[in-house]
Amino acid sequence: MATVRIEDPNVPAPRTPVSQRVPFGGFSLKLDVANKDPNFYYYWQSDKGDNLERMLQAGYEFVTRQQAGRMRVPESLTNRDLTGGKESLDDRFCVFGGHDEHGRETKLYLMRQPMAFHEEDARRNAELADVIDNSIRRQTLGNTLAANEKYGRVDLSTRSEE
Repeated sequence: MATVRIEDPNVPAPRTPVSQRVPFGGFSLKLDVANKDPNFYYYWQSDKGDNLERMLQAGYEFVTRQQAGRMRVPESLTNRDLTGGKESLDDRFCVFGGHDEHGRETKLYLMRQPMAFHEEDARRNAELADVIDNSIRRQTLGNTLAANEKYGRVDLSTRSEE
């Protein structure tokens, strides 16, 4: 016996996800990351110098390929892209970051920090900026001598034409 399915006109039909069309050659944010966890602050960091180590000490962590798979992110690099191998050496999500001053390729790693740490760092940076701004306005350099006393005094005057 065949089953007959009757659709209820009051129930909307399920929607299929529509991918967003992005015009070729148009403006786009190349490193934009969508569907991020709101409990984290995300940042792309270059692997130049000791940047990655300093970021880890500041409380950042690498975003893994599995975590990035749940987000909409740029196409990632794999170890194969860099060395011709078949498997990635690590699970850290990275993209091509350009070339350094010596012509070597650099990578940008997607890192994240708990939002509480980021807000604490932002408050600390804002306080430091306020101290510097206030010392400029008062013409003092961190509770020391006035700028004119420390560096000498300059008086400008003009002669009137006769």
